[in-house]
Amino acid sequence: MSRPKPNPIDQDGRRTYQTFQFRDGEIPTARLVSHVFDFADYRRAFRTVGCDIAHQTMAPLETPNCKVLLRLADIH
Repeated sequence: MSRPKPNPIDQDGRRTYQTFQFRDGEIPTARLVSHVFDFADYRRAFRTVGCDIAHQTMAPLETPNCKVLLRLADIH
């Protein structure tokens, strides 16, 4: 796939070049995410980071220093 020239921040404010580096495996991401949840399980994902959506309250983190990824689609 083609990739734009390196530019820390594009005109619209996005960091597109880094996105390609993540996608292409040039920046390792395995340790960046501690939990992955499917979109259907979004309430549990938010609860993991201390947000109780059902009661509209904050709660203690279930796992300290967690980094949650909410999977919006099944992309391979």
